[in-house]
Amino acid sequence: MSQMVCPECGENVHRSHTHSVFERLFRTVSSYRPYKCTGCGWRGWLAPVMPRNWKKTIPTIILWLISLALAMLLAFY
Repeated sequence: MSQMVCPECGENVHRSHTHSVFERLFRTVSSYRPYKCTGCGWRGWLAPVMPRNWKKTIPTIILWLISLALAMLLAFY
């Protein structure tokens, strides 16, 4: 996989951890991943160079949707 570069300064970036439930959900359902630049401090989402493995992604999406539905049912109960 090729090295990702910062869109602000052109330095190399590294993968960043997700910071919230919403970021985890976005990471799960999209092909984007969070990155952070050590040069200028930019943090954002970039698409990976390699294609996703859909055999692992689809069950994860289904699990998230079931969890969300259960949480909503418990919240309204």
